[in-house]
Amino acid sequence: MGLRVLSFRCELEANQLTNFVGWVRNTPGFVGFNVTMPYKSQIMGLLDGVDHTAKKLLAINTVVKINGELKGYNTDWIALRQAVASRGGGFDSALILGAGGAAAAAIYGLLNPEPLVGKVYVYGRSRDRLDSLKSTFPNILEHNVGREYGLLINATPLPPGHVITDPIKAQIIIDFPYSYYSHETSNNYSRMGVTYVDGIELLARQGVEAMKLFFGGHVDYTPVYNYIKRVHLLNTTASGVWAE
Repeated sequence: MGLRVLSFRCELEANQLTNFVGWVRNTPGFVGFNVTMPYKSQIMGLLDGVDHTAKKLLAINTVVKINGELKGYNTDWIALRQAVASRGGGFDSALILGAGGAAAAAIYGLLNPEPLVGKVYVYGRSRDRLDSLKSTFPNILEHNVGREYGLLINATPLPPGHVITDPIKAQIIIDFPYSYYSHETSNNYSRMGVTYVDGIELLARQGVEAMKLFFGGHVDYTPVYNYIKRVHLLNTTASGVWAE
């Protein structure tokens, strides 16, 4: 794209969020920022506008500044949809682990603008959050023990085996978290005959969509994915622990 861009990580306490948003709004040259948990919903009330999809999902991960005004978007659902569509789509069913913002993005991405799966099942340990998710997406179903799924989508921060103990059969497993990714993780799934989509792919895909919102034009996903994966694996090797 030929642009010189400064990108940096900024960790905030909850009481600093309002001041940070004001600083971005008033700082020339600032084109926007990404948002992660726990502020994806909280930040909505601090912005000048919210994209209709982000409003439905009650989650923002990208904020863009245009003419001094800040508008919130969600690119997580696009990343999930792209990852599934690139594997063919047309799956009979999907099971989503979790009932929070990432799960909502996964459901929306699977079903819009047209369905990539026949039925969507959800497993959530919080009854309140599961009921809230079902009120937003009335057609979703609750997990059936013993059922085989086309897709298993892990929309929690933990590895799938730490979330649900039931044995689950799936053709494809998709991880939202990327912190525990390693070659061993991928190889283990491959030996089981399961296609594994790591969280780094989703991170790269949603990041590319965010860059399009920030700068316009085309952004090639592949080099972004390869770069993030290389850096992640270097960090895990150097530290001897999983990168955060």
